Amino acid sequence: MSKSPIQVLVIDDHQLIINGLKSIFQDEKNVAFAGGANNMDEAMTFLKQTPVDVVVTDISIPVSRVLKLPGKSNNFIPIYKFSP
Repeated sequence: MSKSPIQVLVIDDHQLIINGLKSIFQDEKNVAFAGGANNMDEAMTFLKQTPVDVVVTDISIPVSRVLKLPGKSNNFIPIYKFSP
């Protein structure tokens, strides 16, 4: 029985970075690109509709280390920041 791939949301203000990470994730068996967002407003809208396991974001995007979704008491998503 195989596990479901880790669902990843990428947040970056440069679409080229989102597209590049999406391309990289396509070659991975255990990781799936769930979606991309250019800012936190887009990310929050996406996250209210689509569950993810991990958020990867540009270091310049203002988010905390853990994202808590409104109205979901136990729904915390780890944040991993990167610097291109």
